[in-house]
Order: sequence, then structure tokens, then C-alpha cells
Amino acid sequence: MAYAMDWKKILIISALLLAPLALMNCGSAGENNAATSRVGPSGPTYPNRLYFDLTAETIIVAPKSSVVFTVRVWDALGNMAANVVVYFSGGGGKWDPAFVITDANGMVHGVTTVDGGAGTIMYVTVTVENMSLTIPVQIISTGGPPAK
Repeated sequence: MAYAMDWKKILIISALLLAPLALMNCGSAGENNAATSRVGPSGPTYPNRLYFDLTAETIIVAPKSSVVFTVRVWDALGNMAANVVVYFSGGGGKWDPAFVITDANGMVHGVTTVDGGAGTIMYVTVTVENMSLTIPVQIISTGGPPAK
């Protein structure tokens, strides 16, 4: 039985080690990366009963590169919600800016520079009123120098 447990551990560790290789086939860490991700929708928030989702421009990035995140906010009737404060946090980098107010189309964009090494995952969280959504972004090595 002890050997069966060891094989299970080996299979799990192998899957974890091979997962980044499988993700690399989704796109590169360069400008033409098509590996986007969306989480949400979440809601209704309190007190304004808003709904929102979060999209990462890319979910596989090189160290020191910038990532753009987009948040869409709408009301219970499906109308895009303007003038809503959206807070960005996490990711290990600095946010420019840390909070944004939605435009007339109910959208905001947040940008951060990746502050982690290859092989790590950063988590970015956005908050609208009393609710949050979190999205993971995998940091990989591109085989060359880090992006500027």
C-alpha cells in the first residue's frame, strides 16, 4: 500500500510540473498572446445592485511586463453603469491607478507591472461596492531577457 501512495504523489507532482508546459501552448508571453481570461459576472452588489466581470488581457506573462485588466459594470436591467468606483489590488506590482471610475460604457481599465519571477502565479482582485472578483495570471520565462 505504501508504494501505491508514492505513485499517487508522483502522478500529482508530474501533473503540476507539466501544467505550465500545457499552458505555454495557449500562447506566448509576447504581444500577440491570445490567452485571455474572464471571471464573473458577480453581483448583485450592495447597495446599488450592480453586476460586474473582470477580464485579463493575457493570463500568461513574462516577468516585468505590464498587464491590462478590464472591468465591466452593469445594473440589474443590463444597462452599463457609469460613475462606479472600481478598486484594483494584488498582483505584487503597483497599480496605475489603484481605483478607477467607470466611463459612460460602464468600463474601466487597470494596469500593473508584474513583480514576480517565472514559475509563479499572481492574483489580481477587483472590488465593486461590497463584492470582489479575483483572476490568476501565470508568470513564465520567455527564454530571453525579461520584457521592459
